[in-house]
Parts: sequence; structure tokens; C-alpha cells
Amino acid sequence: MSGRLLGAVVAAAVAVAVPARAQPVTVNGTVVDDDGAPVAGAIVTSGDREVTTDARGRFTIVARGDVTVVADGFLPSSTPARARLRIELVPSEAELIELVDDAPEETTPTAYVLTADEIRTTPGAMNDALRAVTILPAAARIPFSFGGLVLRGMSPRDTSVFVDGVEIPIAFHFGGISSVFPSSLLEDLRVVPSGFDVSIGRTQGGAIELFSRRPRRDRLRVAGEVSLLHAAASAEGPLWGGGGFLLGVRRSYVDTLLRPFLDRNDPTPSYLDAQARAVWGSAASGETTAYVLGSLDRIANSEDAATPNDPFADGYFAANLGFVRVGAQHKRWWGKTTVQAAPFVGTNLLSMHARDYGGDATLDETRIHRRWYQFGGRGEWQRDDAGGFVRAGVDVAGGYLGRVSGDAVADDLDVDELGLPRNTVLWTDAAVWIEARRHWWGDRLSLRPGVRVDRFGLGNETTVDPRLNGHLGLTDATILRASIGRFHQPPSPAHFDEFLDNLQAKSSYVDQATLALEWKASADLGATAVGFWHDGRRTLVDAVLADDGVPELQSLVFRELLEEQLGFYGNQANGGRQRSYGVELSVRYLGDRFRMMANYAWSRSLRTYLLPDRRWQPYGLDQPLRFNLVAATTARRWNVGLRVTAVSGNPTRLYPAGTPIDGHDRDQAPLMRLPMFWQVDLRIDRAWPKSYGTLSLFFDILNVTNHRNVEMRENVPDDFLDPMTPPRWSYQDTRGLPIIPTVGLELVPR
Repeated sequence: MSGRLLGAVVAAAVAVAVPARAQPVTVNGTVVDDDGAPVAGAIVTSGDREVTTDARGRFTIVARGDVTVVADGFLPSSTPARARLRIELVPSEAELIELVDDAPEETTPTAYVLTADEIRTTPGAMNDALRAVTILPAAARIPFSFGGLVLRGMSPRDTSVFVDGVEIPIAFHFGGISSVFPSSLLEDLRVVPSGFDVSIGRTQGGAIELFSRRPRRDRLRVAGEVSLLHAAASAEGPLWGGGGFLLGVRRSYVDTLLRPFLDRNDPTPSYLDAQARAVWGSAASGETTAYVLGSLDRIANSEDAATPNDPFADGYFAANLGFVRVGAQHKRWWGKTTVQAAPFVGTNLLSMHARDYGGDATLDETRIHRRWYQFGGRGEWQRDDAGGFVRAGVDVAGGYLGRVSGDAVADDLDVDELGLPRNTVLWTDAAVWIEARRHWWGDRLSLRPGVRVDRFGLGNETTVDPRLNGHLGLTDATILRASIGRFHQPPSPAHFDEFLDNLQAKSSYVDQATLALEWKASADLGATAVGFWHDGRRTLVDAVLADDGVPELQSLVFRELLEEQLGFYGNQANGGRQRSYGVELSVRYLGDRFRMMANYAWSRSLRTYLLPDRRWQPYGLDQPLRFNLVAATTARRWNVGLRVTAVSGNPTRLYPAGTPIDGHDRDQAPLMRLPMFWQVDLRIDRAWPKSYGTLSLFFDILNVTNHRNVEMRENVPDDFLDPMTPPRWSYQDTRGLPIIPTVGLELVPR
């Protein structure tokens, strides 16, 4: 992007900054008792905002003025808002001694954090947590806004998504309509593209962590949202025994609204997700959390599409995809020692039902389903001391992947065999890990070494992953961070279907290294520069490429996205390599008049496949230049935000238009890039404060300029040439999404 164009973009964004009321400060803090143990469940307030601390005593609040903390058994504490706070509470029977300090550095890699309020007002995110991740410099853009999270050039299967420490198998409904976690239940979102510590394993890319809001226990509160896509409702309040609950349910109704206007043969999508959490206890007695979360996607046409003796009935079809996770966590503190345990069980669901009469009275019917049953658990021990901490844990996961069960009726007769994988897969993975943090020079220099040992049951192998994080405080405002380590990832259990020759599949691994410089001039202004290098080996790639020749880059990406969603893989082998490297720049400003985030990345992502010459190919989402600018202003009760996105076109194989067809096979075309993608999104909110909460009307308009980007391009013969002219290649483009306006109404309780 030229300097002139970049300057014009920045000027356009700043133009929305009209005089506004003072912006609040986003406070990230920790609440502890006089022994240094975290205080969970403490109520933190500032103005009309209220949050509660999590199991580690942490909180994030958008504060205006003082931050006040109230907890059972402690004296209240109040202090002016700052970007980072460590608040020490004193027991209520003791003399009031208030200590406020900066929270200690944890020596972690650079992570990108988005609060629920930031997500709620991000243009183009449509109030959706995971859609907002695409504004970050580490995230690639997926064509057609299809679901998938690609961080620093890694595959979608290489990125893990966690909800309160529990990994979920599906992140998006129907490949991108909406994420499976409603933002109304979200406290904040943390993206770690590289270098996470040894407590997280079995993934070789990045980690995205979603943290639920802690339920407020003082009284019952209800909230809701209605938009063009779905309706959502949530509630929180007290439980018996001093506990609290948080419940949320969301259901789309596009299928219900469109069905009267569609033909009975046309399928429509719908989705449902729900979460429930209950919390009991405190830092003094230990804290116990129980939860259940799940998601279900369904696509189906009308059952009238299967009607006997009706030549206009094409047949009934319905498919379901979903998951459920149920678990608990118990955490206990003894002075400077913390112990926690977190078991879970779950299931994944995939089913299909088709029924057709073929225009007469002869029934053809097929039912297919497959279930995954999973279990797992984590145990962790941590001991704090004057020099840092020592931390260790165990991590177990396993399950049962059932047969692909199916039955069919053809011409009114039962069919015994459907030609489906009939084997079952049992597996157990186990890991132990240990790490320590040591610091010197008043915590200006710190190192956090660790090692993780995994035993992968399906591959019958043991892996060792050493990792190291460190930081150096150059000045009071500047920190240098570095991380290096190895990250192993086992094959999915679905790789081991009997019909696929994948029984010898092993884990792949990526060596990661990052170096970051973080600068924070004030609570309002900060910037980050990150350089990274990923080098992966034994990557699982399609084994058939050795016979098929050069891969079609764009189709491979969509294959990966569908494989990750459905859990069905092709014939693959550990014969590939991957490499990605680049630089990311991020600037964030939260001022009195307006707020702005500018993110820029230059990176490359390359692969080798099972080709005879093993040459490096660009990954299908290799996007060397990515730029996102988000600017917004709040004036009275209005919020106006603008987002500008510019991304390099994805690589593809094409002959230039006009190339003679003779002797030029389309599969051997040279590498080219699609035209640069650019888009402008607009967000407008209007708030009405009420005694029971804040009612907000929002308009989120994607692609407000209606610019139809080229998402796919293929060579086709030019049909308009003179018959006497030799045939030549031309282009056929598939354009991206048009302008998509979304409107919704949201209630956020006090």
C-alpha cells in the first residue's frame, strides 16, 4: 500500500473523531489477600460498570474514575483507575491498610487482548467475538468470510480455541455465520499466536482463549439480543450456598423467517448454542465451578420435499453437526500454593438423513451418523516464592470414536452395506509438564523455562517440547519479550478410519521463535512490534499429490476448513513441511476524543507437499501484506466506528489472459495473485441508559461501499474470439460478498 493511500485511509478514519465525552480506561488488574493469594469472586465496580474477579483474582473493567473492590470477609478498597493494578485486600477484622501496586509481570509472549466492550463495537464483527479476531495483525483473512482461524500462516487445524480452559472442536456456526460463543457472556478474549507456555499442548499453531464473565451473585439480572441472524437471552444471579450462575442461550431464526418465501426443496440453515456455569466458594474456602456448553448446526429443507407420487418433490435432506462439553473445576489456595483440578466429558455429533420417492411411490432413504465420546482432565500445582514461581501439571485426554453407522432403503428394500468406515478408534493421550519463573533486577529481567512431555496413544509415540519465555524491561514504558520452543500436534482420531491409509500417521511439530517490543506511553497509548519465525516438519499432507501433480492452492484451503469442521480427512502422510515468518505492527490509542487501533503485518507462509521435487509452494492463505484500521468516536449516546481492511490477494495458478491454450495445461499454470482485497465496514450504536440496564440499537454494515472483491479466479477458454484466431485463455471471476447490513437490539443489565 503506498504512503499516499495509507495517509488517505488514516485521514478518513480520524475524520470521524468529533468531540466526545472522555473515554474510560481499560483496567487489567489482580485482587489478592494479605498473603498474596488471589481473591476470586470479588466485585469490582467503576461508575455503572461491574465485574467479578476470576479464579486467579484477575479482572478487566472499562473504568471511569475510581475502581472499587468489595469482597466477603475483606474491607472495601478504592483506587484511581490505571491500565494495570494489583489490589491487596485486608481482612475486615483487621485495621484498614490499603496497598495498591502494579500487577506483577507474568513473563508471557505478546498476546492480543480484546474486551467484550471492544468486540461489541468493532465494525464488521456483528457483536461476535471470534469474527473480531480478524482485525488483529496475526490473523489471515478467509475468503467469503468463511469460518476458520489462521494465525501467522498456520493451518486452521493448527489453531486451538479454548473456552475457560476447555478446548472446543468447532469455533463457528456454518463456517463463519457466527462463532459458537455469544459475546454477551464474554469477559475478554486473548489471542496467543506463538510461544504459549507448556501448560497448553497438542497444538502446533496458536491458541485463542475465551473467558466467561463471572456471575454476579447479589441479585438476578437478565439480558438479551435480537438481530437479523438470531435471538439471544442470558441470565445471572445467586445460587444456594453463596454461589452464582450464568446462563446463555442463542438460536437463529433465518430458517423460520425464510421458509414461507422459499421452495420446499430449498435447504435453510439454523443454529443453537447454550452455556451454563455455576460457581461456589471463595479464595478462603476454595472455589468450585461446574459448566455445560454446547452447539448444534442444522441444515434442512421442508419434509414436504419428500412426497410420494410428486414429480416436483426433490427429496428431503437434513444434516446436523454439533458438540457438548460438561465439566467442573476446583481450585484451592494455601498461602502461596495453588492447586486445581478440572475433569470433563463430552460428545461430538455428526448425522445425515435423506429421503426421496423419485417422483413415484418408491422410497429411497439413507441415515448416517457418527459420535465421538471424549474425556479429559487437568491437574495443576503452583508455588509462589520471592524469585517467581514453580508450576507443574498433568494433562489427560482421550475418547472413543464410534463407527460410521448407516442404514438405507432402496426401492423399498433394505441395503445391508453402505460402504462406510466400520472401525472404532480408542485413544488416550497423557502429558506432564513443569516450568518455573525467575526474575532479577527488580523484575526487569525474567526467564520462564519449561518442558512438556506428551504420550500420544494413537501414534504410539512420546514427544518432548522444551519452551522458554523471557522479558527485559528496557525502560519504564518499554519491554522486550522473546519466546522459543517446540510444539507437537497429534493427528486427529478421524485420520485412523479403516478406509484411509493413515494408520501410520504420527505427530507433526513446529519450532517457533518470536521477538517483540512493547511500548506503553500511557494508559491511553501503546504500540507493539513483533517478529516471528515458524518452521514445521512432518506436516500431514495429502498423499495422492505425488500422482496428481501441482496442488490447487485455493481448493486445499477450503478442504482444510471443511475437514476441521466435519472431522473427515483424506489419505494423508507425514511428508510435508511448512514455514512462516514475518513482522507485525500494532498501535492502539484510547483518548478523550476518539479511539483507534491500527494493525499492519508483512509475512510469508510456505508449504511443501508430496511432489517429486518437493518444491516450496505458497500456502493458499499466504497474504504478504495485511492492514486493518479501526477508528471510533463516542458522542453523547452515539458510537460511530469505521473499519478499513486491505489485504494482499491470495495466491493461485493462472495463465495471463490471452495465453494460447495449445500446449498450456491449466494444471501447470504459473503462480499469480488475485487482486488486492479491500473493504470498508461501518458501525453505529445508539444507547439508552435505563434503571435496569442499557438498551442499545446497533447497525453493523459490512462492505459499506459494496465493492465486490475477486475471491476466486480460474482460466476458461475465451468464447468471444474470431473463429480464425487460435484459442486463448481468459478469466472467470467469482466475486465476494456484497454490502450486508445488520441491525440488532441489545440489553446489557446494570
